[in-house]
Amino acid sequence: MTGRERILRHVRNESVDCLPAMPITMQFAARLIGVPYREYALSHRVLAAAQMRVAEQFDFDYVSAISDPAREAGDLGAAVVM
Repeated sequence: MTGRERILRHVRNESVDCLPAMPITMQFAARLIGVPYREYALSHRVLAAAQMRVAEQFDFDYVSAISDPAREAGDLGAAVVM
């Protein structure tokens, strides 16, 4: 069963071979590729590279695309200090 199949079946409350591995890994992923968390939080390219790496290395069932809430706050005009 692929990660995609596992997640979709689980969401539909169907049987799966095991629970999907879907951890939130933001700071861990940044550290894994050797970049400061600030850079991870500010750059979508760094975020994507870090999340792809952590998902591949640890065989997670999905690639996380969530970002730090400070990114959205800054995009909406809030003063953000990181």
